[in-house]
Amino acid sequence: MPPWLFYSLGTVVLWGAGQVMLKAGLVRMPRILAYLVYTVLTVVVWVPYAFLTGDILWNYMLIAMASSILHPLGDLLYFRAIQAGKVSLVGTVMATGPIFTLISAALILGESTDWSQRAAIAVIMAGIGLMAWQTEKGKEHVPVRRWLPLALGCAIIFGTGTMVSKWGIDLVGNQTYILGETINRVLISMVWLPLNRTSLRQPIRSDRFPVLVLGNLFMVAGALSIVIALELGQASLVAPVASSASLATLLLARIFLKEHLTHAQWAGAMAASLGIIWIGWA
Repeated sequence: MPPWLFYSLGTVVLWGAGQVMLKAGLVRMPRILAYLVYTVLTVVVWVPYAFLTGDILWNYMLIAMASSILHPLGDLLYFRAIQAGKVSLVGTVMATGPIFTLISAALILGESTDWSQRAAIAVIMAGIGLMAWQTEKGKEHVPVRRWLPLALGCAIIFGTGTMVSKWGIDLVGNQTYILGETINRVLISMVWLPLNRTSLRQPIRSDRFPVLVLGNLFMVAGALSIVIALELGQASLVAPVASSASLATLLLARIFLKEHLTHAQWAGAMAASLGIIWIGWA
């Protein structure tokens, strides 16, 4: 198994479980709290990794910050999207980000894929589309307008951000990049907190907070895993595999959150699984 695929699949597991935990932890909890917890955990996990695993190129820190800004900004939408709709649907729509990664990587980085890899990516994207397809309107139905624009916004930001991140990582190394993104998150939190101070007056549920922290820890670890994968492989291949975390989210949401799955969503899950295996051997 190629090293980039190993770390990409690590992201699948961590993000798949992390998103379900976040959905459970965000029940009647302020979104700004989730973002602050994510920021604190990023500092705790990422900063030691950056300093212990390589050299920090301080002269290139501005480049690292510029190339990593989209993901922290996208997370402002992410927590709102997760809270607004079913995580099994929101997660799969956000997983279409590789479409924008592929387009951006081809136009800006000049990356190319062969026909087999493109076919595998197409299968993954088709599977993701099926998983996000909901036709019934039962008691579990959530209006599309509540979550779809947010999820699509995240897909565009994260998909394009992955391509920009790949450029930054190739230029400055993942240690400097990781430190740059951490600085961005701290600065955004410092700006966002005063603007949302009133939301923190909302009571914090002691039974949900540990779940929220654990979910964020999984997401932070998954993000670190994908940064390593991007250093080892092409953005146009890493992003589709990592986005198949939607498969793990879909299954776990059914088991633990009791979210209903349609036949189309199950078919999409199987198609995405096939695409992951295919792209690993391509």
